[in-house]
Amino acid sequence: MQATYIAIYKLRGLNALPAGHDTVVLATLENPQLAAALTTNVEPHFGHVDKSAAIAAQLLKGVFNPEEAVTGSFDERLAAEIEQRRAERAKQNLRGVFAIFEGAVEVEPNFDAYRDTENFGIAIDAFDKAAVRELFRPNQDAIISGLILSVPPGMDRKCEKLAQVVYLKDAASKVIYALSMGGGAVDAYTAGQLTDQAISDSGNLTGMLAADTVLTRSVSLLVASMEIGRDELEAFLIAWSALEIFVNASFKATYGQRWLQIMRQGAPQSAEPVFDRLADVMKDKYRLADKFLIIASVLNGVNAATDEKEFRRLKDVRDTLLHTYERTTSPLPTAGVQALTQHYLRLHLLDKAAGNAR
Repeated sequence: MQATYIAIYKLRGLNALPAGHDTVVLATLENPQLAAALTTNVEPHFGHVDKSAAIAAQLLKGVFNPEEAVTGSFDERLAAEIEQRRAERAKQNLRGVFAIFEGAVEVEPNFDAYRDTENFGIAIDAFDKAAVRELFRPNQDAIISGLILSVPPGMDRKCEKLAQVVYLKDAASKVIYALSMGGGAVDAYTAGQLTDQAISDSGNLTGMLAADTVLTRSVSLLVASMEIGRDELEAFLIAWSALEIFVNASFKATYGQRWLQIMRQGAPQSAEPVFDRLADVMKDKYRLADKFLIIASVLNGVNAATDEKEFRRLKDVRDTLLHTYERTTSPLPTAGVQALTQHYLRLHLLDKAAGNAR
């Protein structure tokens, strides 16, 4: 049976799509299939979210407040619950640009607890919804990362998860609701218009991110660190983990060998055995800051020294936190870690694309 996944995110650094557009198809990835679009008209996408949440609310009222639950027919109560959620959302005055994710995957549900109505079914614990959401997470993170790496400088790159839902469809396309919903906090920010070039760049970067399994964990952590509502300390440590994993993974896969090749180019052929020995001796000897400096020197030689200084500053904050439980700065420099990770992740992808084109 097909399980459908829908997630709605608010991109708080964006307030408009390119002129003449209220919806833009962003990307479609496979295994599992996940499509993403940007829209400024988000309300229609809350249909299944509202209905599944309203059903859950009615079921809870039936358990904990049976007298209220029997007031009116089930359909009437359900319609009133949905209308209430729409009214509450209208008060929030949701405006801007939203990312809509929709995916589908086959599951084998267990209908031990099932209620059927004329228009839809209700299944309780029929399958592992968390596993379905986790299945889509790598592709979703790749798409979000491709987008935030393409947002013009100066715009806020954080995202706010407004809602997500997983539901089933039977062979006759009848919807069977499984319930899952989440939200986040709201604060002030500065937003700008998304450009056609950013959308194009986003599609290109998304494809590369989805295909590069070396980056999967780092990308997921970067996206997680940018979710609205996270504890400050948690966000900082997650962001640092994203940067550290990127440095270690990309150095091992790419830049360690490239650095040796660069050094070889300026040496006579007779020195070749020295480099073979150097590669063997230094295999596990590079410190994290050394790896970052090498990566920076390969990708961004002009600013490598400046960026390495910033890397060491951020690492000192992280080390002090973990070793002494003291903060040397307030607020924590989470945005600095995210910015450095985004910068070198983008440079890495562009360099890889240029190498493939050669």
